[in-house]
Amino acid sequence: MQFRNPEIFYGLLLLLIPILVHLFQLRRFVKVPFTNVAFLKEIQLKTRKSSKLKKWLVLSLRCLALAALVTAFAQPFLSEQTEDQQEDEYVFYLDNSFSMTARDQQGTLLSKSVQDLYDNPPLSGSFKWFTNDNDFNTETEVDFRNSLLEIGPSYKQYSYKEILLKASGLFSKADTRKRLILLSDFQVNGFGALDSLAEIDIQAVKLETPSRANVSIDTAYVQSNISGGAVLKVSLSASVRNSTNYPVSLWQGETLAAKSAVSFDQNLKQEVEFPIDLNTPFLGRLSVNDQELEFDNELYFAIGKNTAIKVMSINQADEAFLDKLFSAGDFELTHFNYNAADYNAILQQNVVVLNELERVPASLATALARFKEEGGMIIIIPSAKADLSDYTTLLQRLEAGTLSEPINQERKLNTINFDHPLFSAVFSNTVSNFQYPTVYTFFDLSSGGNDPLSLEGGNPFLVQFQNVYVFGAPLSSPHSNFKESPLIVPTFYNMGRSALPLPILYYEIGKNQQIGLATALDEDQIVSLKGVDQDFIPLQQRYANKVVLTTETDPAIQGHYFALNNADTLAVIPYNNSRKEADLQHYSTSDLTGITLYNSVDDMLLKMKQQGEQRPLWQWFVILAVLFLIAEMAVLRFLK
Repeated sequence: MQFRNPEIFYGLLLLLIPILVHLFQLRRFVKVPFTNVAFLKEIQLKTRKSSKLKKWLVLSLRCLALAALVTAFAQPFLSEQTEDQQEDEYVFYLDNSFSMTARDQQGTLLSKSVQDLYDNPPLSGSFKWFTNDNDFNTETEVDFRNSLLEIGPSYKQYSYKEILLKASGLFSKADTRKRLILLSDFQVNGFGALDSLAEIDIQAVKLETPSRANVSIDTAYVQSNISGGAVLKVSLSASVRNSTNYPVSLWQGETLAAKSAVSFDQNLKQEVEFPIDLNTPFLGRLSVNDQELEFDNELYFAIGKNTAIKVMSINQADEAFLDKLFSAGDFELTHFNYNAADYNAILQQNVVVLNELERVPASLATALARFKEEGGMIIIIPSAKADLSDYTTLLQRLEAGTLSEPINQERKLNTINFDHPLFSAVFSNTVSNFQYPTVYTFFDLSSGGNDPLSLEGGNPFLVQFQNVYVFGAPLSSPHSNFKESPLIVPTFYNMGRSALPLPILYYEIGKNQQIGLATALDEDQIVSLKGVDQDFIPLQQRYANKVVLTTETDPAIQGHYFALNNADTLAVIPYNNSRKEADLQHYSTSDLTGITLYNSVDDMLLKMKQQGEQRPLWQWFVILAVLFLIAEMAVLRFLK
């Protein structure tokens, strides 16, 4: 037996009152003279004995009645606890990721779970619980129900390991039996590898729908066709084969621009094409008619006016190869001879290339240092006759390492850092049979720690120090044949593109994205992103001729977002949900070892009620107190 209010037992001190009254109630018997003294003494003795017995009996009944009444106020109960008598402590996790929007005839998995919890709040609503994007600590059923009404689908998804770590932080430090309740569909892509924590008892409701036939728009990209025009290629996938024709629509704003259809009776992946004009701004939206999961039924994209990245090359060697690498359209390339360069124009550029200069004047080093501070990209190709004193001064001002004496030795460029941003999107996998270029003269560079290209023996060929790239060898013949290697194209192109990360076709929500806008802002001006359902101000870094926006946690809703400077629209930036949860693969019950599973939310709530069931006993103690009082009155009335 346990008590809700054990402090009430201090009220038992009130038992002293009737005891003290009894002890100090000294009733004196009056002596009355009578002739037969012996007879009266016998009567007096008998009366005193029966009076003491009656008083002690009344005292006992009064004390028992008072003790029963105090015990009733302490609210005794019987609890379904195990032998260790630990109290249960619960933390709930409600999965609100996009996969929980899978639906059947009764609605989505998420909406049904919310409704079940709303109708029957566990533990009277007093417990800690969390979703993928919010934490709650509700105290009452009203608080719990109000919090449930705020729950909606989220692009965020905790892995199973993250859920356990999150729950561990929410449990108290007290010696309680910790029970974690999971309400989820246990999608493989979202949960990742399963894990466990010995100190937590994990229970779960595995939610699922009868159908798993989902169709998703995976991606879209622009490709030139054989006639010289452009087409928008749309990739779609299905989770199961079926012969249904799914309409695919292309919208320009709110106007239907084109329509097609796909079926997945033969393959789980299909493509459709739509002709598109790249010379006209296009706010596009792709949609497919599928009712299983709706978060992946639309894909937003934008084709805007092309902004050329400004590149300035200062040359003391042949510059023709740069014309091919920084082609018109994507780049605006300007050449200067080393002895006629306009240093005042450097701050107006996005990229500056030093093409095998033998000397670096102090005025040029000063202009480049200022250019670097303003976020400009610098590419340094040293000359075989480089003045090491000038280059040392330049690299020190740019904080870009050091350059040693030239080494005349043949080396293969045989190491590509496939994880470096320059090449991460170029190669689909590691290449082993690549035709690597050769260098015959190189400098021993200090490494930047994450070198894109390296030579045999580990010497860096290309190093990066923030927004400064330094080559370790001249690129002109006879010092190197790097210009003839296909590797030169993605190397220079991606270095140039990284100087101003212009808006692309679309971005993915939840990832760290950097977006460059070719505009100059005053100190008191900011760029905001405005969508149909959400407005926010992203992190932004202002430079002399550009602004770089950084987004990650926002936006949370897919759609077109207008980059605004006051009332001026600088760009349109589309965001889309990740397609990771479109693959409806879930863990089976046999995979969820070490987890107590329930068939439904109702079954789980019923079991919780039984585990924490408490049978109150205070009514019995009230009845007992009443019985003791009745017995006391009976003794006073009938016991002579």
